[in-house]
Amino acid sequence: DRGEVTLDGLVKYLQERVPKQVQIDLGAGKAQKPFAVIEGYKADELVLSVAEAGGRGLSAAPKDDEPEQTEPQQATPANASPDKGREASGPLKLEGTAWEGYSNDSGPFTVEFLPEGKLRYTHLFTGRATGGTWKQLGEFVQVSLGGYSNFNGRLEGGALKGEGSNAEGVKWKWELKQKEK
Repeated sequence: DRGEVTLDGLVKYLQERVPKQVQIDLGAGKAQKPFAVIEGYKADELVLSVAEAGGRGLSAAPKDDEPEQTEPQQATPANASPDKGREASGPLKLEGTAWEGYSNDSGPFTVEFLPEGKLRYTHLFTGRATGGTWKQLGEFVQVSLGGYSNFNGRLEGGALKGEGSNAEGVKWKWELKQKEK
């Protein structure tokens, strides 16, 4: 009502929304019920985000002793190269690339690293695609698939290797090879 997202409001939203979304994404019989332990004086009233002036969008609440930033600044590397996906010196940039892998459970799949940290994971047998997010810091990569599975790895000799886990605690090793154009 006041254009704020509080810790308590976020917890209530997740407790209501996540079970419904799991039913939609994974089907009947699948359940996930998030919970939170919130302690401290008025911790549930903690403001996480406030509405931007004149709009409906939300932004992180600034600290009292910190000036509010209006727009994030992005540096352009001095060594940027015109070659798509690469810098003159440094690891492959994943944005705009596609990778292939194989799972013993579901067979072959592709992972497409889309702009703005978005990701598309597609099972090749079913054609079913799942959205996700990704981050890259040098040769290190972090992927989240639909908030259900996570992968942490690194670029090693033309492959993306690492470990994955899902919300049920199942863990596995991944290796992806860059898809040929």
